[in-house]
Amino acid sequence: MYRNIACSSCDKYNAEKTSLQKKNEQIPITENKLKLMKKMRRIEIENEVHLKKVEKLYARKRQARKKEDIAAKGSEEVNSFPHHFVFTQLDPKNMGLINKRTSADLPSHWVDEFKTARTKSAPFVVLEVDQCFIRQWKKYLVPRYILKCTFAVRPIREILVEAIHPRYVSHRATYNGSFETSVTCTASIPQIHVPGSREFLLPDKSYAEPLPITLEKWEDLQQLKPFCDSPAANDFFQYSCSQDNKKSIKKNSSPNY
Repeated sequence: MYRNIACSSCDKYNAEKTSLQKKNEQIPITENKLKLMKKMRRIEIENEVHLKKVEKLYARKRQARKKEDIAAKGSEEVNSFPHHFVFTQLDPKNMGLINKRTSADLPSHWVDEFKTARTKSAPFVVLEVDQCFIRQWKKYLVPRYILKCTFAVRPIREILVEAIHPRYVSHRATYNGSFETSVTCTASIPQIHVPGSREFLLPDKSYAEPLPITLEKWEDLQQLKPFCDSPAANDFFQYSCSQDNKKSIKKNSSPNY
């Protein structure tokens, strides 16, 4: 059954039902009373339909979460790799758990904040971004996909991508409506190496080492670093490497920037 959460539709129904019941008790059996009873029955049916939709919505969410859990277990525990992916909207309450006013001078400080922001049902899993995450996605995707999206994305509530139809995306604007299909890939996909089972291709890395900053940027950081609360932040910005000031700072002591 649906979750016991605040619902504006249910609140509206309960208020209307209470009001109609009071009116129904105060008037005799007349034509107006029959109209009132018909109206009460109509809003009851509308509320029943609403509850069915909510129940279906949470059933789909549970199913999608179950598939995500299965995919996360790894190949050794899963008999078959999932061949489709369902996207549902993220819960905005998760970002509400993050303390935006926390004192964070370095990226690692934000990592610590995210790791400790939630305890129930489980802590956030934080993946720190390095060069392996930064790929040449534009060079990889442009020859394969249509540049302009062929459907409006703002109204979309659910997206379905299936391996058996790689050129198409199924989507719908409601959780209980029918799916529409749109073409997203170009007709002639470049010939590439076909990955084996449980494999997929990645674009080339955008860069193989920390990117240098300019001398002007480095000088600005030296002016701002006294305002940092963490001593480690002073060292971090002191030895940030640039092409122009490599000789003036300690050799091989720059952090990944």
